[in-house]
Amino acid sequence: MSPQKVKGSHKNGKKNLQVFLLAGQSNMAGSGGVHRQIEKGIVKNASWDGFVPKECKPNPKILRFNAAQKWENAREPLNYGIDCIRYCGLGPGMAFANEILKEDPEFGVIGLVPCARGGIGLHRWRRGSKPYDALIGRAKYAVKNGGIIRGLLWYHGESDLKAKNASSLYKSNLEKFFHDLRSDLQAPTLPIFQGGA
Repeated sequence: MSPQKVKGSHKNGKKNLQVFLLAGQSNMAGSGGVHRQIEKGIVKNASWDGFVPKECKPNPKILRFNAAQKWENAREPLNYGIDCIRYCGLGPGMAFANEILKEDPEFGVIGLVPCARGGIGLHRWRRGSKPYDALIGRAKYAVKNGGIIRGLLWYHGESDLKAKNASSLYKSNLEKFFHDLRSDLQAPTLPIFQGGA
């Protein structure tokens, strides 16, 4: 799908910002390059190796909506402060934004809004839940002073493979999540980009 061009100037990281929401589980939160020491099924130590491939390098035309709900220059790890503190790593957000700008240098300034939560099943993303309400709240606040929500980048599913009966209900629950999200953001045609391994 080719990004639609939006005319207008960018001012103070806010006006005409092209906003993408980043949600899902640990792969979206950033598990790339994270090395874990596990003993008896418990993570005892984890650290990110700090390596940033060229596809994920900072770009002055990519901003991040941080945990304090302020726009800043985006850099890895994007989900730092949102869900993870000690061992965030690489997720797909920066590569996604850089690819858009590579294909269309006139696309404008991209604002990434990280909202991922590692290790939680789809049932935890229901309307009224903490992750869901945080996603909606951050999305609305991110465009409060200008900008448009252009899409959701969703990377999720592993926890639901482990839970009994969760995988058989995944499709219907996911469709409901997407419907509720579009409804609550008043964006019935919001594009959703679903990642998978």
